[in-house]
Amino acid sequence: MSEDDDRVKHTYSITLLIIHPDMDPDVITRTLGAIGIQPYTSFMAGKMSFTPKGTEMGIARDTRWNYVEDFFDDVRFFEMMGKMVVKLHAHFRDFFRQIVSEGGTVMLIVNLPGKRNQGDTLAPELLGKMADMSVSLGVETFPDSNRFDN
Repeated sequence: MSEDDDRVKHTYSITLLIIHPDMDPDVITRTLGAIGIQPYTSFMAGKMSFTPKGTEMGIARDTRWNYVEDFFDDVRFFEMMGKMVVKLHAHFRDFFRQIVSEGGTVMLIVNLPGKRNQGDTLAPELLGKMADMSVSLGVETFPDSNRFDN
């Protein structure tokens, strides 16, 4: 299967992004790893950072850690995010609050491809749980770069 075929089947992904002024990303990995969440990428403040493909990005200003989960043939992104929020809230509410209280950020980001119209609603009780953890909600679209070429 080609990379283009993978993109057509890929409906969306959800990223858990943690940014902290100086926390060791291994602490985040050990903590979230307790329920099997492993980083897609991570790097420490003050150290060299790299893209997932190994390209140098320079010295990191802050610690960054992210987990990405891909979803295929599904347009109900908030339904899947809701399941993730419930699991994260049950295990990591206090840890996320600590990160935010120390000047960090915790975000759940829905990454949407641009070839398909999709939408969903996040229920108030799930928004409340996100707020209880000081987690922000992000939605991103990555449109087809050839969309306006004729």
